Amino acid sequence: MGLVELLDAEIAANRRARPVKVRQRGVSPGELIASLAEAQLAGAECFADVEELRADRAGAELRAVTEVPSAPTALQLAKRFRRSHLQRAERAIARPWSAD
Repeated sequence: MGLVELLDAEIAANRRARPVKVRQRGVSPGELIASLAEAQLAGAECFADVEELRADRAGAELRAVTEVPSAPTALQLAKRFRRSHLQRAERAIARPWSAD
């Protein structure tokens, strides 16, 4: 199980808050967290900086999430997370996982 799948499973298992809505198109909650983390690793300091990662088509195959959401979409989706969702995500990342 990859990191994104682990994040999605942990966030979905949260019983203390309403689930983060998952749409048919776009990114899942785990993909959003992975995209924001990759943007921060690349030097992003705010949601607007996600656009630089999104524009990097050559590096898309090297990232955990190839389709990075736009900055306004990422901000809108991030507002759906509650503290307990983020605590579950931190718990998932702290656990050993396989990158296969």
